[in-house]
Amino acid sequence: AHDHIGITLQDDIAIDDVITVEMINIYGQLVKIIYNGNASKLKSGFNIPLPDVATGMYLIKVYEEDKLLIQSKLMVK
Repeated sequence: AHDHIGITLQDDIAIDDVITVEMINIYGQLVKIIYNGNASKLKSGFNIPLPDVATGMYLIKVYEEDKLLIQSKLMVK
C-alpha cells in the first residue's frame, strides 16, 4: 500500500512558487489537500504523506497557483 507519494516538478517552476496537491475521489469530490506549500520542498525530494482513505481509485491534481500542472490516477489498496 502507498503511504506517501513523490511529485516531480518541471525545472522551470520557481522554488518559491506555491504548489497545491489535491486528492480527488472517483466522484470528483475533494478528499483532502495533501500539500500546500513552496515548490522547493517538493523539488528537494519530499514525499507527501497520504491520508488514511478507503481502498479505491483517486485522482491526484497538482497546481501551481491556479494552473493545473499534473493530473494522475492513484490506486490505493
